[in-house]
Amino acid sequence: MKTCYYAHSMAIMNTAQEARDIDLIQRIGYLVVNPFDDFYQAAYQKDGIESLKPVVWSCDVLAFRSHLDMAIGAGVGKEIEWAAEKDMPIFELPSMMFSRIISVAETKEYLKETGQR
Repeated sequence: MKTCYYAHSMAIMNTAQEARDIDLIQRIGYLVVNPFDDFYQAAYQKDGIESLKPVVWSCDVLAFRSHLDMAIGAGVGKEIEWAAEKDMPIFELPSMMFSRIISVAETKEYLKETGQR
């Protein structure tokens, strides 16, 4: 089974959001590598985020979650950079998806204003 490194903030560790993200990644066919699992924490506590670089590189893809304001924290940013160095596929987990859906009229106006129609 292919593996997905799940890059996310410590702020959502052990939360319902983390559980939903893991479920989604598994449902699309990946074994989740979670840096907050106990297996990785001893090395992290000793050597910091650099201990996770080979873990990222050992995975097939990287999925990340930004903060609600769409900011990407320094640690997640570093993990994204490592994945990019290895030309790994990187995808962002959806944030506030349903609150961003606009109406047909709003879509038409948006397309008009951006010069796409």
